[in-house]
Amino acid sequence: MKVTLMRNTGFFAMGSPLTVKANGQKSLLFQNQEQVLELPDTGTQRIQVGFSLLKSQPYELSNQHDVTLEVTMNPAFLWVYVLLFALLLVASQGIVPLVAGLVLYLLIMYRLCGRAYLIKEVA
Repeated sequence: MKVTLMRNTGFFAMGSPLTVKANGQKSLLFQNQEQVLELPDTGTQRIQVGFSLLKSQPYELSNQHDVTLEVTMNPAFLWVYVLLFALLLVASQGIVPLVAGLVLYLLIMYRLCGRAYLIKEVA
């Protein structure tokens, strides 16, 4: 099965490649690059992309025809930046709100790190 993988993550980490893990092999995917992967037609194949601590959920392909997949940033992850700027406002309110805001920020980051990138099929 031939899988075409396209990266369109906008300006986030555009200078750094994403690591693509497919069928036990690793490769790099740069911004606006297309990469063709040859995967066996038998069984379920898993594709996952990541950069440092940020990863996507594994995308499973099973006995499919040739497919084109697009890697994008998770829109929910973009709210992390909004929260970071909101912490600047909270920082001037004292230590307790700042610590509470930092704990909230770290919890949200922890939950979103495994879903920072989305892999979706292109029609």
